[in-house]
Amino acid sequence: MDILSILSGLKGKVLDAAHFELLQSAYELQSQNISQLKENNAAIKESNSLLTDKNQRLTKENKELEEKINHLNEKIPQAGNEVSSVALALLKKCVEIDVTDFYVDEMLELIPYSKMQFEAAIEELEEIKFLEFSINDPSGDNYIVTKDGKKYILQLCSD
Repeated sequence: MDILSILSGLKGKVLDAAHFELLQSAYELQSQNISQLKENNAAIKESNSLLTDKNQRLTKENKELEEKINHLNEKIPQAGNEVSSVALALLKKCVEIDVTDFYVDEMLELIPYSKMQFEAAIEELEEIKFLEFSINDPSGDNYIVTKDGKKYILQLCSD
């Protein structure tokens, strides 16, 4: 039995016309609200379904891309792990004489390479951030072993 039918039956007996009209309009408004909420709920369910499908598709795509990245990373040599023999000799000499900075001319006398090879090694180590230029004073150019360079030296010593 419909609520409006019940209210109509009460009209004139328990309810006067003014109260009946108020209850009837309130019920109709509530009925419209319920209908709108049902439509909204259906739209939300549809949207949720579409988003769930999209999420599953993107999750699968993300996993595939991560696998491709991992596969490609395995093929790429690790940066900084491969340095030239001259650069390696320079770093080992720093460990041997226990310094974290040096003057070019002084170090050049300690390793058996040409000035050109030595300068190329310094440039190589600067590029990979293992050395950085410190100062140019009357004693010559001074370089400092960086934090990354020290980490690399630790790796060398532990191998």
